Amino acid sequence: MMAHEYGHHVQQITGILGSHWRKHLDSSSESGRLALSRKLELQATCFGGMFMRAVADSYPINSSRRDTLFWFYSRVGDHPGYPRDHGSLANNNRWFRQGWERNMTYQCNTWLASSSSTS
Repeated sequence: MMAHEYGHHVQQITGILGSHWRKHLDSSSESGRLALSRKLELQATCFGGMFMRAVADSYPINSSRRDTLFWFYSRVGDHPGYPRDHGSLANNNRWFRQGWERNMTYQCNTWLASSSSTS
């Protein structure tokens, strides 16, 4: 989870977080604010995947630990009965893997991604 929080730090220093909050405050619909929140959270997860990949040698993250990370990120996200503000379990897994496997910041652009991949 610290990798995800590091992703939020990246969003903060790049201005993404500020832009998100301006859009959030301008949105008049709850569903619109939740969609913005999911895009923000899933992007932080993607950046977290990039971070974990970057430190894999020094951390160390062998293939077994990598598989555990992938498993973990298939279990976090929105659950029934809670607000839909972090993205589905499948999309959390997808965006973490995207960051890990693609390892390029532009590959974490949830803002231009389809709504189905940020649901």
